[in-house]
Amino acid sequence: MYRWIFQIPILMVLAFVLGQIFFNSFVFSAILSGACIFVIKYLKKNNQAYMKKKIEEEFKTFIYSIASSMSVGKSFENAVKESYEELKKELEVFLLEEDLLNIVMAFETNMNINDAFGQLAEKYEVESIHQFSKVIQVTVRQGGSVQAVVEKTVRMIDEKNNVEKELEVIITQKKFELYMLLSFVPLMVIYLRLVSENFSLLMYGTFQGRCIMLIGVFLYVISGLIGKRIVNITI
Repeated sequence: MYRWIFQIPILMVLAFVLGQIFFNSFVFSAILSGACIFVIKYLKKNNQAYMKKKIEEEFKTFIYSIASSMSVGKSFENAVKESYEELKKELEVFLLEEDLLNIVMAFETNMNINDAFGQLAEKYEVESIHQFSKVIQVTVRQGGSVQAVVEKTVRMIDEKNNVEKELEVIITQKKFELYMLLSFVPLMVIYLRLVSENFSLLMYGTFQGRCIMLIGVFLYVISGLIGKRIVNITI
């Protein structure tokens, strides 16, 4: 739930190591490591995106199960109940457990099923949940075929998943290339420090050298952030 909390110490250690590589100074390394606190907001945003994706995956599994149950002649109510139980057995603990239970209870207590799906859509800003809930509400209200709606939703999800998988292969390749390029800079600095004594004296022993290193680190970080933004593509 709070992955970003565990990411902070890892990021701080990485920043400290980079500080030692680029500045060869404990003070500069500590400052660079402490500066990681300012990226907490960014880490939280990434964590929210991760949780949103996980919720969407759980909901897709739920919809697939409903479609499978209805295809063998089960009613929408029984399909929802059975799909919830199957998802609970498969995942044991999942983010939508309480919300899906509320939908199941809506059937059992004769509550308005539209309200149950409406609450689910309002709680999570997930496009697939919002669209499915809205269509179900309209279908139930107008007495349309719920099975046809579920089947159409599954087809739409399949089409989107196919596009996502193709993009994911490309994005993964580009991310690997980005990380490889970013690793060359500190590795090159380490190599120069090992093979050239003059390099260490010039870059770490003079004010001009430290200024050049500071500018280099700034450009390095900016390049990494730009590259990260480029490869972060969402559908």
